[in-house]
Amino acid sequence: MPRKSSTPLALHEVVRIVGAEHAHLFLCVDSSERLVLRSARDADGRTLPPGGHSAALVERVRMSREALAVSGTPDGSATLDGSALPPLHMLAAPLLLGHRLFGVLHLDRGLARGPFTEDDVDILTAIGDHLALALETAHTERLESERTALARSQEAALDASRAKSAFIAHMSHELRTPLTAIIGYGELLEEEFQDLGDATYIPDVQRIQSAAKHLLALINNMLDLSKIEAGKM
Repeated sequence: MPRKSSTPLALHEVVRIVGAEHAHLFLCVDSSERLVLRSARDADGRTLPPGGHSAALVERVRMSREALAVSGTPDGSATLDGSALPPLHMLAAPLLLGHRLFGVLHLDRGLARGPFTEDDVDILTAIGDHLALALETAHTERLESERTALARSQEAALDASRAKSAFIAHMSHELRTPLTAIIGYGELLEEEFQDLGDATYIPDVQRIQSAAKHLLALINNMLDLSKIEAGKM
């Protein structure tokens, strides 16, 4: 379904301005011209049940891009493009901005009242143009808001990535300093035990050195990965 968009006139106000009884607003779905009923109201703003409009008239206006007034007959014999018209006076106009169609506005009133006039056609055409401009403005504002939100999200993600990289670099430095000391003192102890000819603790010292070197390699790999993610390697 198309998104809800603000319009300068409520649908029941359009009904009153043109002197109709009911109004059906059809909007195009996304970028296609497939029309979907968005709202149906009477002059008091009450929601209408489905149906009651002429699908043939809506389709004719969509194809022609021009407003059109037609009238049905009590016996249902009147037709438009091969489809029977309901027993109503009807008027429909495109919501058009340049070559872009936003939708179709369909009005009707009972046969007891007179048919819609050329003045009614002109009025509804002007209203349709006004609604199309409002819809285009709302669409542009929504796109700009989405772009702004996306840019903020991307900047927040970059900030988080930079903070993570800085944290990893700092922690790597803080961890490598004592590990280097452990490895260095382990080598000194190993050499000292060798000089003393006491090999009892040499395997233990070598295990300490091996574990420290393994941990140091993991820290270096983690720092390298952080640099790759930051585009520094």
